[in-house]
Amino acid sequence: KDNDRWAELYTTSLNNLAMSLQSTGEVQEAIELHKEALKITKRLYEKDNNRWAELYTKTLNNLALSLQSTGEVQEAIKLFKEALEIMEVRYEKFPQMWERYYKTFIGNLIRAYKEEGMLDEARRVKERELEVARELFGEDDPKTKEIEKELGTKYE
Repeated sequence: KDNDRWAELYTTSLNNLAMSLQSTGEVQEAIELHKEALKITKRLYEKDNNRWAELYTKTLNNLALSLQSTGEVQEAIKLFKEALEIMEVRYEKFPQMWERYYKTFIGNLIRAYKEEGMLDEARRVKERELEVARELFGEDDPKTKEIEKELGTKYE
């Protein structure tokens, strides 16, 4: 238990330091710290995916953002997709708990696809978001309506 707590604090600190470095333009240093955090969080996630899903997916997302900022968008897309796949399962079970991460990861993946000119893929991700919203909230829910509106205006 103590080792898990230490690992959580350490990887959170690595991620925080990496984000600070990134904000000052030290992107390569940030990437190295994110990669170190990812090695640890991946092992923890593989050991107990329910306990470590949040930290692991946040680390995937953070590394992807750093890579994207250096032009490594295809690698970022792989990481965004992995984070989103993990988060979607949790979001479908507990939407209120995981909505913020789910929406963030969807938005990041869509932006990366658009940056690469992969508009069909971006649209498919948005359509999947709509499908999940309909399943969870129904056709008439404001969340569902907002996604429909975004799909109609940003992807035409």
